[in-house]
Amino acid sequence: MGLRIDTGFAPRTQLGGPDLGDGLLLPTAVLWPGFAVNAAFYAGVCWVLLAAPGVVVRWRRRRRGRCAACGYDLTGLDACPECGGGA
Repeated sequence: MGLRIDTGFAPRTQLGGPDLGDGLLLPTAVLWPGFAVNAAFYAGVCWVLLAAPGVVVRWRRRRRGRCAACGYDLTGLDACPECGGGA
């Protein structure tokens, strides 16, 4: 299943390669299992690239004794007076 296009080049059998027929065969149908795997993989990569900066910022804020949500200094406080977040 595909679209055959004449490339105008010599057949591969004359060049010592395997016989692939006349012209170039282009795919015209979607291979759904491969499409689904690729979509899931690249969606995961994009999600990690977009979510990672926020995770790092919140981790650094907690490590420095600040509110993870807004960055307010929580020294001696149980909850954040700025946004209401927990310590």
